[in-house]
Amino acid sequence: MRFAALVCAASFAFAARSAEAQQTPKDPAAARALFFEGRELLKAGRPGEACPKLEESLKLDYGIGTQYNLADCWEQIGRTASAWVAFLDVAAAARAAGQAEREQVARERAARLEPRLSRLKVEVQAAGPELEVTRDGLPLGRASWGSAMPVDPGVHVIAAREPDKKAWSERVQVREGAAIISVTIPPLAADGDAPSSSADMDARHLTSPESERGDGASHRGVLIAGVTTGVLVTGAVVVGVLYMNERQEFDRANAAREPDRFDERDDARKLGIVNLALAGASIVSAGVTTYLWIDASNSDAPETARSVGLAPTFGSSFLGASVRGRL
Repeated sequence: MRFAALVCAASFAFAARSAEAQQTPKDPAAARALFFEGRELLKAGRPGEACPKLEESLKLDYGIGTQYNLADCWEQIGRTASAWVAFLDVAAAARAAGQAEREQVARERAARLEPRLSRLKVEVQAAGPELEVTRDGLPLGRASWGSAMPVDPGVHVIAAREPDKKAWSERVQVREGAAIISVTIPPLAADGDAPSSSADMDARHLTSPESERGDGASHRGVLIAGVTTGVLVTGAVVVGVLYMNERQEFDRANAAREPDRFDERDDARKLGIVNLALAGASIVSAGVTTYLWIDASNSDAPETARSVGLAPTFGSSFLGASVRGRL
């Protein structure tokens, strides 16, 4: 029953597109040409260009093969919920047409997609009899309130309105992967009260335990800073070894009173300067990496609960950085 409910909910948006397609004048010749173009673009690894052509082909003339290729294209560009319901529609159409093999393939594709679906749950605190809720402009029925419905990753707009009340809306960022995003619609304010719209609020993301903690961009920053630190440390070690070799060679030649060995001394000095610069840069980079890691690890904590700062430290014979603050 739960699976059937999810299918019905996900099919709602696709049904709206199907209704639009039925109102579009049929043009089988153009549909076939667009289908071939879209399929060739898919084969060439260009799904972003292929999907619009396959969508237009499906509007001009429905075909099971067109819908299957469009579902495959949507999956490749990350529209997982649209791809999932499209594969299920292909399976149903193939079954009605007696195409058992195509039905099985489509159902298998849908089954592989289901664990990856992102879901959006809309909670309503005060549901008046005339309250209307929409998601991306499409009505959201009362039966779906409080249920986690599959949606494509990306930004979605949840809106609510009621006669004699201030309209309310919020932009929600849905991440890719098995995540449940929750949005709560507060009681709408009376028309004379302060606006209850939150359309300009920052997109929020409340994820399930399966999703990653912290912002993806922050973790990428930690990774980049960590790699940079590793490269700098490796460079410092390599240059340090070269410096020691040059210095030892110069000391040996100097002890043996060998003439014309100033090249080794100059080379050693240059390598020593480079080694010192790399060592200092490594220390600073390590401090930046530590700061970014702490910041990413505490990205969900209130700002007043944490305060972390990075400050350079230096003296007559050292260069570095310090991380201090309250976690």
